[in-house]
Amino acid sequence: MQFFFYCRDKAGTGDLRRKLLKDHWAFMRRYADAMIARGPTMSADGKTLFAVNTPDNRLEAFQVTPAGLIAKGSVLVGIEPVAVAVVLASRQQTSLERSVVVVA
Repeated sequence: MQFFFYCRDKAGTGDLRRKLLKDHWAFMRRYADAMIARGPTMSADGKTLFAVNTPDNRLEAFQVTPAGLIAKGSVLVGIEPVAVAVVLASRQQTSLERSVVVVA
């Protein structure tokens, strides 16, 4: 049986989210091979939101502003992408030097 969870943080929990983020992803990596989908992913600097557009087979990028999201671009990525993740390409890179990975 497959499950899909889409969760949003409760208002005012940003500091706690940042504190637990490393432990959260260490836990989630154990299940990476079993994940069938992932929600939108924020860039390390918090300025860009990446999301898959499954029906159109695209990765969408949005600029995050105080007023909301601004569409910045779209890339054709393959058949029915289900996940996007911003990951370190190597241990030598800083947190701002990341790669975007799309799973189709």
